[in-house]
Amino acid sequence: MPIHENPVVLSVPGQGLPAGTRIRSFVLRNETSCPGMACQVMTLGATLTHLWVPDSQAQQRDVVVGFDDLTAYRTLHDPYFGASVGRIANRIGNGELSLPGNPTTVYTLDKNNGPHSLHGGVAGLSHKNWEVVNDDHDNDDPGKKDQRKGTSITFRVVSEHLDQGFPGRLSVECTYTLVDRALEIVYRARLMEEEEEKEGKGTGSGSSIEETIVSLTNHAYFNLDGVRPPPSPPRPISSASSDSSGMPKATMTAISATCLDHWLQLENVEHYLETDATSLPTGVLVQLADQPTMDFRVAKRIGQDLRHVPLVEHCRGYDHFFVSKAYNNNNSNDSNGSENDNDDLTVLAKISSPDSHIRLAVSTTEPGFQLYTANWVHVPPALIDAHTTTTTAITTTTGKAAAGYGAHVGFCIEASRFPDAVHHPAWLPQVLLRRGGQQYRARTRFEFGIIDG
Repeated sequence: MPIHENPVVLSVPGQGLPAGTRIRSFVLRNETSCPGMACQVMTLGATLTHLWVPDSQAQQRDVVVGFDDLTAYRTLHDPYFGASVGRIANRIGNGELSLPGNPTTVYTLDKNNGPHSLHGGVAGLSHKNWEVVNDDHDNDDPGKKDQRKGTSITFRVVSEHLDQGFPGRLSVECTYTLVDRALEIVYRARLMEEEEEKEGKGTGSGSSIEETIVSLTNHAYFNLDGVRPPPSPPRPISSASSDSSGMPKATMTAISATCLDHWLQLENVEHYLETDATSLPTGVLVQLADQPTMDFRVAKRIGQDLRHVPLVEHCRGYDHFFVSKAYNNNNSNDSNGSENDNDDLTVLAKISSPDSHIRLAVSTTEPGFQLYTANWVHVPPALIDAHTTTTTAITTTTGKAAAGYGAHVGFCIEASRFPDAVHHPAWLPQVLLRRGGQQYRARTRFEFGIIDG
């Protein structure tokens, strides 16, 4: 079965949902075009919780940082592991915005990152329980799909007018697809029309709102060495490598402490966005050639220059936006990613592990990505997943977070529109979304393989 639904988990206090909310999770497989791969996603935050990839010895490694216990997500110990974040990924300066159609109206947002709004606010899309909709918009069974075209599941959520301060009633969809040895994530969003507004439950219907801003991304933390599993003897991937729930069994060796020995190479990237001490863009695009610590055009270890990045005393490592050459500063990416626009992917980053020999190539339709090296992550040992867990049906006594997580345990490649674009006229068209059929769309592909040698 390409899609297996796990037993429902009920939310607990501290997750930002009413206690007892039903959280659904699903394991996706596609042995036709993704042999040995599988992923688990859940409705809370349209979150990627697990991603199993075969290494050079045909052993499965779970290459995303997170929890087996679904009730640990969106708690104080969770730095957006695998979440779909928005309405605006990254930062909005001073937690406020105005729009060109009505510049005198100022919308006040949650300030959850010092003076700024981060990832949509305290209770953004990452903290909402999305609904499951059909995989191809034609049937209600998310498993009915030609696996040669991919195994997909789509989540949907409605963000009401003034949700976290953002204007307009917004419909958002997130589709996960396993295809051709890759996980693809597609986001779509649109302002809801007047007849749909009548169903609104937010503060005012938002029916007079003609424009808003959108920029969505997935906040997965990758470690290509694999996340520490429950104790289990390693064995090759086979048809018997999953338990009765459909969940792959952990079969790999212990995690390396950090991702700093991973190798990163940038392609089709010549600039990054300069930031101030609060990690907010100044508006200046800096050439990589002018800042060697930021220059990954020739592959190097992620940790090689990490202690010497600009303003490292404030950010503790990489937390910077790299700009795709597909972005033309004169054109300013007038398109907001409508489905009628070019859907071509541009490869921006290639990462590999010398331990597992797993390689990852990240390509996207987006004008760039935030590289974040988990600079502030701290999950103490034995706090989460340190007991028998039934949420993912792993039949061992400890889960993948039992050993704890520290700084630089993984890296994020957060493909999106430019941070704080609403405050930079040249960047604003990237995020502006208008009513009347215009649709935001963003597509990012995470393709896995094995490095030579």
